[in-house]
Amino acid sequence: MFLLVPLTLDYLDQERYGLWLTLSSIISWFGLFDIGLGNGFRNKFAEAIAVKNDLLAKTYVSTTFVLLSIIIGSVLAIFITINPFLNWGRILNTDAESRRTLSILAMVIFSFFALRFVFKLTTSIFLADQKSMLVDLVGVLGNLLSLILIFTLMQLGRHSLLYLGLALAGSPVLVLIIVYFIVFNGKYKKYKPSFSFVDFKQSKGLVGLGFLFFIPQMCSMLILSSSNIVITQIFSPAEVAIYNIAYKYFTLALVFYHIILHPFWSAFTEAYVKQDFVWIKNAIRKLVLIWAVSCIGVMLMVLLSGFAYRIWVGDRVNIPLSLTIGLAIYVCIHGWCYIFNSFATGVSKLVLHLSSWLIIGLFFIPLAILLTSRIGLVGMPIALIISMVPQSIISPLQYKKIISGTAAGIWNR
Repeated sequence: MFLLVPLTLDYLDQERYGLWLTLSSIISWFGLFDIGLGNGFRNKFAEAIAVKNDLLAKTYVSTTFVLLSIIIGSVLAIFITINPFLNWGRILNTDAESRRTLSILAMVIFSFFALRFVFKLTTSIFLADQKSMLVDLVGVLGNLLSLILIFTLMQLGRHSLLYLGLALAGSPVLVLIIVYFIVFNGKYKKYKPSFSFVDFKQSKGLVGLGFLFFIPQMCSMLILSSSNIVITQIFSPAEVAIYNIAYKYFTLALVFYHIILHPFWSAFTEAYVKQDFVWIKNAIRKLVLIWAVSCIGVMLMVLLSGFAYRIWVGDRVNIPLSLTIGLAIYVCIHGWCYIFNSFATGVSKLVLHLSSWLIIGLFFIPLAILLTSRIGLVGMPIALIISMVPQSIISPLQYKKIISGTAAGIWNR
């Protein structure tokens, strides 16, 4: 992923790289149409295999695959219909590419996204079975294939935003499709999707639980994706590149959090089903300690940022120190919230989680527009920090109430 940034900047330029990032962000909003099904499925599947009910687990897999296919198939048909009428040049605030090129690019990205929408459910199975290493491996292979394709295009002299879209959007999908056939003809063969195991009666439970994940998922995606839109409209796609490179620098810390915490979500589900509260307390205590150490690492990243940026992207992009510091603070708050949110989602106590994310989602965009237009790019991480503060207080309080048996009302829903 880190190698892709300077390679992509060399392949195109700062503005077109920003265009790619912004357009990808807009397309990713359509991921909300799964209405939380992927996460709802993850919890249901984890519960089924925890009690060794393989037939029920296979029913969940089959039903969810069909539901996701129906949803994204309908959305894709709508997008194909309206895409020719969308002025992507105006939406992206650019004249660097023709309207026709941007329209084709949007169609290409969305088509690959539709396939990814369905086949990424394979990774939810890995997470439910506490095999998060396999999820990370899939991501690595997708990025590696993208890297090889872009390097090959550079050697051939084929510099095009459209080719970039094909390489970056198509590579992860190709890997996911290959993984799908390997997984369901190997260790997870007994859970292989089958039309005879589709049971739409189970969809109520999947969608019901999934909807509780939907609001936090929607708000989280809205916050991260709308950042690029706000920056594009207030400044230009070139500034999107600056912001995203700084954000990707701290992805090192975010990846660290995710690697550590990914398996804990489903582990919390299993422990809660078995009423193993001692294990849960010990796990949270260790995760908080890891978080504290990682925050020291994040501060070190700030101190070394000037050197790191020079090594990484050279003089292609100039990144303000204030933006780096703001994102560092946000990443630390994000890591703290992620610990307790993983517990809440693992045990399906999502109503309070949902409510706090809904408040964040409502206030973030106006706050981001206000701060960014007044004080520049640093306004974006400040808006992120302010938005996350309430959740950083509420989430650990809910955990303490649930684990001590004193949670009542919204705290226990």
